[in-house]
Amino acid sequence: SYLLAKDRTADVVRYWRHFLDGLHLKGWEERFAKKFAIAYAGDMLAIDAGILPWPRDWPFQAIMHCYRQAQAGLARHKQILGDKMQNLRMVAKDQARFPVVASGKKESIECTDETLGVITQYKGQQVCALRRDRLKVVAGPNAGGQAMLRALVKEGVLIGGHGDVRTTQLPVPMTVGGKVVEKPRYYVLDAVKLGNLADT
Repeated sequence: SYLLAKDRTADVVRYWRHFLDGLHLKGWEERFAKKFAIAYAGDMLAIDAGILPWPRDWPFQAIMHCYRQAQAGLARHKQILGDKMQNLRMVAKDQARFPVVASGKKESIECTDETLGVITQYKGQQVCALRRDRLKVVAGPNAGGQAMLRALVKEGVLIGGHGDVRTTQLPVPMTVGGKVVEKPRYYVLDAVKLGNLADT
């Protein structure tokens, strides 16, 4: 076959570089574009082999269009995540959502659907403690929640926890659905850094 008749490595690299030329990317953006460059190289080899009856400029136009669409989708995702981060920053100031509670408080806090967590003390600093089961309310389910946690870690806002366990048990009893939880798990957020999150 065409691909096995000789070593096509040089052709793959040439097409790959042709796609990336002019984009001037670095880091993860370059790695993202390289995935599309490989698809472009595959299309060009298919044309060279006579398998794909396309004009030679079509693969570049088609793959570049797909790349730009995917790039725009990532930008929208980042904007949506930024909006959610700013919403969390704002609701953390609402004492109906995050009541201020002394660390070690004996009386249980009655949680309603509106209660997202508490403002309390953790290791000598003020924190915004988001209930583990309320992450989906501020970030969306599954992937949305994980994306927000990664962003909070990157910004140095999420503290506590260890390893893959992002939550921390705090001695702030809560009554949820009639049941008292003595040491609920929270996502512990540095209140100062959360409040200083810049608009994105």
